[in-house]
Amino acid sequence: ESPGTYPFYAIAVFPEGSDTYKNYVLGENREILSASISKTVQKADTSIVFNPSYAGNYTYTGSPISNPTAADLGITGASFGDVVFEWTSIYGETLSGPPTEPGTYVLLAVIKGTDYIKQSSVIKNGITISYFDGVVPVAYNGSTTKADWYSADVAVTADGYTVCDSVNGTYAESFLLSGEGEVSKTLYFKQIETGYITDEKTITVGIDKTAPAFSADTDG
Repeated sequence: ESPGTYPFYAIAVFPEGSDTYKNYVLGENREILSASISKTVQKADTSIVFNPSYAGNYTYTGSPISNPTAADLGITGASFGDVVFEWTSIYGETLSGPPTEPGTYVLLAVIKGTDYIKQSSVIKNGITISYFDGVVPVAYNGSTTKADWYSADVAVTADGYTVCDSVNGTYAESFLLSGEGEVSKTLYFKQIETGYITDEKTITVGIDKTAPAFSADTDG
């Protein structure tokens, strides 16, 4: 290699803020002789929207709902993995994750800005979790026709459902109503197939365990 000046080019793309293409020229002793040439490199635009198919209506199951999926969003300039979801109540209270309890919520979907992409976001208002409002076939001792009075405790069931006296309690195939007179109990029903839970239902039955008294007339 003969003595002289030889160009050596190293080109790199730097994040916005330190965005410089640098051209190095080495001297005969390999000292750097060149000056730097700067060039602005813009961050990539991004956008995010909720697709019309995402209604945001959920039925209460006692468990947190799920965040939207990639199919629920329209994303450009980024990937679904860049999206962060932030949940709040309608009163502005920040939640630690997707909500559980019945109510109305607000969801903010954010593509966080990086050195290479711009931040963008979209808000979805009016996301709801509602109790299941389907018809529950309540049965009393196995019959959906309730008697006026029963002479013993009454087992309450519903085909396709489990039942509990606490919305977040342990659900079972039946619930036993016991006592005397007009017996009322607030019960909740969970659909076995979906896990959907109803709102409270007041179940009332009449129970008379006392056998009628008879007297025998021996006169005549």
